[in-house]
Amino acid sequence: MSNLNDKLVKMRDGLDAVSVAMQAIADTPADPAPINDRELSGNKIHGGLITLFRSQGITDTATATQLLVDDTGITTDSVDTPTISAHTVTGALNVQGLLTVERLEVTELSVDVRNERSTSLEFVPDSGSTIAGKGLLWVCTRQWINYSRQRLVVERSRHVH
Repeated sequence: MSNLNDKLVKMRDGLDAVSVAMQAIADTPADPAPINDRELSGNKIHGGLITLFRSQGITDTATATQLLVDDTGITTDSVDTPTISAHTVTGALNVQGLLTVERLEVTELSVDVRNERSTSLEFVPDSGSTIAGKGLLWVCTRQWINYSRQRLVVERSRHVH
């Protein structure tokens, strides 16, 4: 029987050694699987987050969402660009700062301005016409100063302060 006990002890010691070896293998971190160029697709990143993204023409260093793309379009709080070409703005556009315009076409204009000039106020006729009938107009009264027949005409006297 002693021979059988010796064999069982040896078997138990062998199984213990196998168990220790298996645990050591399980505790060893696996080498990362190599990802070759053009091997990783968007299907493998679904729902994941790519940080410090960079491609030719795009660099993403944002620490919070700055650009939202959905079915209605693109939304962002701030755009910094030196040029915007041939676009239509619908809704209100608020410009805080200097607006330099090479050519301005306006359908309706409502302003509260102080007109400062470094040259005289000029009434220039359209091509092929005269400046007759051009002048300053106060809507609540009537035209005050008018150019007619080579002279200025005051149509209604005013007390000017």
